[in-house]
Amino acid sequence: MKTNSRKDKLAQFNRENILDAADGLFRANGVEKTTMDMLAADAGCSKPTLYSYFKDKDEVFFALVYRFIKKVEEQLQKAADSKKDFMKRYMAVCNGVYELACNYPIYFEGFIGKINVDADTDSMPLVYKEIYAEGEAVNEILDKLIDEGKRDGLITADLLTVNVRQYLWGGISGIIRMALLKHDYLSLQKTSEKKFIKFCFERLLLGCVTV
Repeated sequence: MKTNSRKDKLAQFNRENILDAADGLFRANGVEKTTMDMLAADAGCSKPTLYSYFKDKDEVFFALVYRFIKKVEEQLQKAADSKKDFMKRYMAVCNGVYELACNYPIYFEGFIGKINVDADTDSMPLVYKEIYAEGEAVNEILDKLIDEGKRDGLITADLLTVNVRQYLWGGISGIIRMALLKHDYLSLQKTSEKKFIKFCFERLLLGCVTV
């Protein structure tokens, strides 16, 4: 058992080392311009060793997307668990995702983009199944927060929670993406990203209230 434990720890160390190297290369060069040859060299391992952990560059990228989603879950859980009122927790959720997107824009794009996940397929690489499971964990946090908003009367009670979640998540991610892409334009309009997203996040919630 001890031998297996040491082997597992070494395998995990090697995998994380590869991911750290990939993160640096992706940030510096972009995903498309980064090759597996470059990754093996930067990680200090042979190509056969690299391919023993990841079958291709896409799998490496989505392993880093999974890391990002874990950070999103932690941020959302922290915001949702606070003792503040619903509106403050909602804004903390929105701002938490925004801050992570600013720090990790390429993984944010990977998160909100299409991910081919079929959790019931045995041949599906583990990382895609992990992304699916993590996404479901994020959904649970948002659903709980939405249900609390219903109880507080800030979200119409008879709206389906799943519909509200999809609407809010689509709006939040779209607002963040626009803010990141239109940074220079917003500056020309003499407004800041933070003012813009605050305005949009607040107005977004109004769509969940029946007047």
